[in-house]
Amino acid sequence: VNSTGAEIRISFGSGIAGHVASTGEAVVIRDAYSDPRFDRTVDRNTGFRTRSILCVPLKLKKGVIGVVNLINKTGEGLLAKELQMGASSS
Repeated sequence: VNSTGAEIRISFGSGIAGHVASTGEAVVIRDAYSDPRFDRTVDRNTGFRTRSILCVPLKLKKGVIGVVNLINKTGEGLLAKELQMGASSS
């Protein structure tokens, strides 16, 4: 569910969310448009401009059941800095 209350579904393996779902590893992307894994379809369809992404997998014992995306970070924050130590970053 996005900030407008609409649900956005991404195919497993497609885009940043699909990459995180398939690998089970969090990623921090500072410039979405410079990352080859980024799928611009949702931005084109909504008119939104994604700049940065923090994407983490939701896991249960059986594996990844989904992902959480935080988009267009503003200000400084501890979480992103800590995740960067253990996540791939662009």
